[in-house]
Amino acid sequence: MPDFNDAPISRPDKDRLGIDPLAQTISKCILNLQYPVGSVVAIHGRWGSGKSSLINLVRHHLSGKAKELTVLEFQCWLYRSEEALAIGFFRELYASIRPELSDGEKANEAFREIGARVAPAGPLLGAVTSVLASPIAGGIVSSASQALGSLIETNESDEVLRQKVVKALEKSNRRFLFVIDDIDRLSPEEALVIFRLIKSVGRLPNVIYLLAYDRSTTEKAVEERYPSEGAHYLEKIVQAGFDLPEPNQHKLIEMFESQIAEVLGDVDSNSQVHYGNMFHAVVAPEIRTPRDVLRLSNALKITFPAVRGEVDPTDFLALETLRLFRPKVYQALRSQKSVLVGLGQVWHRREQDNIAEQYEQLFLGKEPESDRSMLKDGLQRLFPPLQAIWSSTHPSISTEWSKARRACSAMHFDTYFQFSLSSYAVPQAEIQELLQRADQAEFVKSAFLGALGELLAEGRSKASFLLDELACHARDMDIAKARPFLQALYPIANDLRIESDEDRGLAWTNNRDRLLWLTKAVLLDRTELAERSEILFESLQNASLDWLVYVAHYVFTDHWPPQEERAPARPEECLMSKDDAERINEVALQRIREAAKDGSIFEVKDLAFVLFRWRNMAGDGSDEVQEFCNAALEEDLLIARFARAFLGKSSVVQVGDHVRRIQDDAKVNGIETLMDAGRFRARLSEALRDSRLSQDDNDKVQRLVTAWDAALK
Repeated sequence: MPDFNDAPISRPDKDRLGIDPLAQTISKCILNLQYPVGSVVAIHGRWGSGKSSLINLVRHHLSGKAKELTVLEFQCWLYRSEEALAIGFFRELYASIRPELSDGEKANEAFREIGARVAPAGPLLGAVTSVLASPIAGGIVSSASQALGSLIETNESDEVLRQKVVKALEKSNRRFLFVIDDIDRLSPEEALVIFRLIKSVGRLPNVIYLLAYDRSTTEKAVEERYPSEGAHYLEKIVQAGFDLPEPNQHKLIEMFESQIAEVLGDVDSNSQVHYGNMFHAVVAPEIRTPRDVLRLSNALKITFPAVRGEVDPTDFLALETLRLFRPKVYQALRSQKSVLVGLGQVWHRREQDNIAEQYEQLFLGKEPESDRSMLKDGLQRLFPPLQAIWSSTHPSISTEWSKARRACSAMHFDTYFQFSLSSYAVPQAEIQELLQRADQAEFVKSAFLGALGELLAEGRSKASFLLDELACHARDMDIAKARPFLQALYPIANDLRIESDEDRGLAWTNNRDRLLWLTKAVLLDRTELAERSEILFESLQNASLDWLVYVAHYVFTDHWPPQEERAPARPEECLMSKDDAERINEVALQRIREAAKDGSIFEVKDLAFVLFRWRNMAGDGSDEVQEFCNAALEEDLLIARFARAFLGKSSVVQVGDHVRRIQDDAKVNGIETLMDAGRFRARLSEALRDSRLSQDDNDKVQRLVTAWDAALK
């Protein structure tokens, strides 16, 4: 794994942006200065464009070329105030040239006094006094009060003092290159301090300054402070200025991709178009300088490993780019999950223009107008549901989004923003293992039964999320493993029907529906009708009773829709052939009769549905269902089972509410075809007085009575 070092380069062989030729030119310029007197060479470039690297290359080319040249560096951004900055500048300059100042001509004392006069009054004067009293001043001044007195009590003019220093330096054969980088990291006032000091104290023989700053930012600060002079202020100070060439974006992209190749890994062949589109729409426009390359690549080295394998690498790259370079856009996206995954509020077409404007303000309101078109394109690629708002197209929510663990998937959205697996998702490794071991019945059963006890988002079991995830990945399952996989799941279908997974969350569904969707995903579009019919028919032989009855009803209505409310399904949409659909209904009827005989029918999760299907399969002329149910009404304990069967739930949204209200509902419509409804109603009241009922059974009976009474009002 590459390290996170973003230090500037220092050798020509590390130059990937082609700036070394400019470094050679600047070094020659410095060497060719004949009589420098505080001469200033400036490097202009925006923040992060490579100015520090260019300076390092200049120093490299100067090394060994002129023995009499001393190169020093003043790290101006380490000082936190204008006063400290002035002291630091004076001290560094004095420390470098002091050996060349003749004590005989009192040049040392003269230079110290110049520094004190240039420095602002107040706190700085005391600070300068402290500097001069330090060992670097050669012990000439022994105390702060003594220094202060010696600096104030003098009759010599500034020019006289300056000439003493000038004459001493003119006699020296040594030159001094004073490098000051990152001036654009200073505040405007602090930057102006640097230029004022160079113009005054620092304008000395054999002293050269190499400055690096953002020209436009610095000139703006100067114009605000000296409006009458504007850019001319700097022209009087800088003798030679070099503009750092704009980095070639193609080379920047190459740098970036080489940095993240090991982090993100190879792009899947099926995802190359998505990667290319997203990269050019979101990532490339933000990579403008070498610093941008390092910021983004270093961020990815930290964040991506935490979610590797659980996210789509391209989507993660795009969102990390937005997080770093468009933080306000990122925060808006993070807070709008329901809109971005296609589960938001539905609006009428006539409202679309208004909605589009609102969403532009929501997501892009803090961004420059000139960038919005580019950002809209990127956001619509990242979150296709936004196309319905901004492009008048309506992409269907695709299971492929969930399979690829895209950011636009409801299951995986949170993973991108919390940098850990979403509570709506199952680890990719577990899904892949299930797909690989789909033909191992005990492993499949153990995985699902074990997952029932682990609760994830919205209180749903992990088993429900396994069903969702596998439905998305079903095409990756070897079709030869479909039969043993379904044969392992169907016997435990009744166990998978747990209350925590019933009708809650983003989708109004349950595990029975999820298992059906999984079955269709495994078989449809992957097999011919005859093959899948045979697989399904065989797999259902040992299925739990309620699952067998449910599937038998489903495949029957494919061919014989109830009351001709729709046309029969096309063969490619059917799970079973006509013949097998009839046969499996016969199997289901026989299993129901056997369960009624031994009493196990009361153990099914959806007793009411099974009883109604029994009535339909037995035929209108049969009274076997009524005989069974009426006989069961005489047992108080069985009354409680019936109460559970016909106590349902319904949801309503009342005025002023933002969520649905869940309430008890008596699902007794058509119950007279199963039993004596009046007798059942009376027996419910009688059963409430039976002390043998458990508290839970008693509660279910009472709730059904209440709901039934409410329905009759």
